[in-house]
Amino acid sequence: MLFRSNGKSFEPAPSIQQAIDWGADYITITGSPIALFQEQYDAACAKGIKFAVGYTVEPVNDCTITSIGDASSIAENAESIAAWITADSQAAAKVVMVNIRDFPVLAAEEDALKAGLTKYCKACTFEGLPVTLDDLGAGKIPQLVVSYLQEHPDTNYIHYAFGGLPTGVTEAIKSAGIEGVKQDRKSTRLNSSHTVISYAVFCLKKK
Repeated sequence: MLFRSNGKSFEPAPSIQQAIDWGADYITITGSPIALFQEQYDAACAKGIKFAVGYTVEPVNDCTITSIGDASSIAENAESIAAWITADSQAAAKVVMVNIRDFPVLAAEEDALKAGLTKYCKACTFEGLPVTLDDLGAGKIPQLVVSYLQEHPDTNYIHYAFGGLPTGVTEAIKSAGIEGVKQDRKSTRLNSSHTVISYAVFCLKKK
């Protein structure tokens, strides 16, 4: 059974409660910290319901039996991206990361990318451009990126926390007459499976 959240990633508790009421034996959810549905999580665990989570920093335990895209895998990806940016730029990258920091796993990704660049490229610079779910939903990301680039004209690499963020940015950059900026397509491919914006709760019932 699939329970949709109507795009409200910060309000997963009602969907989790629906899954419990339905009689699920297994629940999987992506992108939302357990703290946002702690009461339902505790109640489900008490009933023997198991969770599989994705793209969070939650640890595996007796109740959360698997975590896909956890903090460690995000850190590994971010370090790989940092190494690629360093090599591609010949150690002369000025990087901005467009990110929704409200999600702990994305904040961890930003920290890991910054650490990776510090490790591999002492001459590189890094800044974060924080955006919000509302910005994304309203289509504001392209203009926010353009405004940043106009204020920081030496920026030559843009990294996106996940694949949905760069939508429309290329066209906006061209329209603004901005050149010499490389959008990190490697990062977009690596992170395109992030589903933090419109999560779904999947449930299974034993026969």
